[in-house]
Amino acid sequence: MELVEQDTSQSLLDKKLQRFDRRRDTQPNYNICGHIFKMELQNGNQEPTSNGVGKKETYYNYFLGNDKSKWASNVSLYNEVIVEDLYEGISARYYYEGNSIRYDYIADAGADISQIRMNYDGQDDITVNSLGELLIQTSLGEIRHNKIYAYQEINNQKVEVDCKFKQNSESQFSFELGKYNPDFALVIDPIVWSTFIGGSESELSYCIALDNNDNVYISGGTSSSDYPIISGAYSSKYTEGEGNEKNDVFISKLSGDGSSLFHSTFLGGSSNDIAFGIALDTLQNIYITGQSFRSDIAYPTTSDAFDEMHNGGYDCFISKLSSDCSKLLFSTFIGGSDYETPRGICIDEKNNIYISGETMSNNFPTTKGVFDETYNGLSDAFVCKLSNNGSLLEYSTYIGSDGDYYARDICIDDSNNVLITGATEPYSFTEFYPITDGAYNNKTLIYNANVIISKLSNDGSKLLFSTYFGGNEWDDAFGITLDNLNNVYIAGRTNSIDYPV
Repeated sequence: MELVEQDTSQSLLDKKLQRFDRRRDTQPNYNICGHIFKMELQNGNQEPTSNGVGKKETYYNYFLGNDKSKWASNVSLYNEVIVEDLYEGISARYYYEGNSIRYDYIADAGADISQIRMNYDGQDDITVNSLGELLIQTSLGEIRHNKIYAYQEINNQKVEVDCKFKQNSESQFSFELGKYNPDFALVIDPIVWSTFIGGSESELSYCIALDNNDNVYISGGTSSSDYPIISGAYSSKYTEGEGNEKNDVFISKLSGDGSSLFHSTFLGGSSNDIAFGIALDTLQNIYITGQSFRSDIAYPTTSDAFDEMHNGGYDCFISKLSSDCSKLLFSTFIGGSDYETPRGICIDEKNNIYISGETMSNNFPTTKGVFDETYNGLSDAFVCKLSNNGSLLEYSTYIGSDGDYYARDICIDDSNNVLITGATEPYSFTEFYPITDGAYNNKTLIYNANVIISKLSNDGSKLLFSTYFGGNEWDDAFGITLDNLNNVYIAGRTNSIDYPV
């Protein structure tokens, strides 16, 4: 998010709204476009042997055109096809997983993997980045092979082998392998799965979660009235609204192989509603948090919620849906009269809900006895805990000083102490984000952003530790998690060449 300079001629809220303004064509063009490119194997066997495996009872008939000599009937179907001896000692396996075609290269023990040469044609550009990912540029955007799964079966166990794409010439590529045992066969699987989901307008997906069966849950915002919705959804109708900026929240559940859309629903009012965080409980009920702008038709809340009424500007919302997206179990606002952006959400073993984010409201709701009940500056971080039915604000606190402070993500430890990470940009020499004694770093550079990492007690009353992290330029953190020893891991971005490594 961009920082906003103070301006007496215009409110901070109006400046924030300007930065989110996007023009939308009121009469969109629904033409379907495509871009074709192809990959061919080079210097291999010109007459390899193909064998079907797992013949099915189903068959296809092809009666195309009026030339009977090109018709075919009773064409058998197979679960997979093995193309043997593409190269010396190397075969390929083609198969469907869900509705997507997959292929593996299978190298016998001792086979030379460098024989595999792939030539691409028809793309606008193609490169390999520093991570060994293959980036294919098309007129419709970038296609990225960002995962190669290579492994060997050794003593009945799969042993993963590091594998990357290697660029040999402008359009020819091969594989670069890490250490592996040449006495065993090797399998190279170039991609796990990838899919699009959306409608005829724009979608932004900000958050993702997996359940115990590796089903995928995503949420964000959509301006597409034709975003794919599954029968039985809580809301199958996009909420129309006026203005250049209008999104409804979407929540979608996909199968673990990306082939099926299990559940999908809209959620929103007549203005702009976007989800930024998602979490699941043990029953795979779905919790989301995001921001909602004031509107004639408000974002839906439920009776007995902590706050059923919008408070002004952008408010936080927290909503819980059933695992099949058919029921809104509870939904509440949290906010003050100005601007809130919640970024992180997590739940504890009793399904109490924790959210974090940023607020520009001097009347954001806080509770007695927390670390900081008072608004400090331009933008404060906040941390809130709600009861598992969304009716009670267990605690709520500010964290900040007189600058800009963002809490991007949140997690809890085994004692339900809360950890947040984000960024800070102080605007004066007098006030700083609160740092604890013995912190890793208790200094920050003025007018440059540093990462913040803070830990609150499980009742929100004490700052157990808090520190800066970063270099001399802009640093920001977007994710935080813990291991089983409660060591802290963060991920984000930096412009600092002196970032500590």
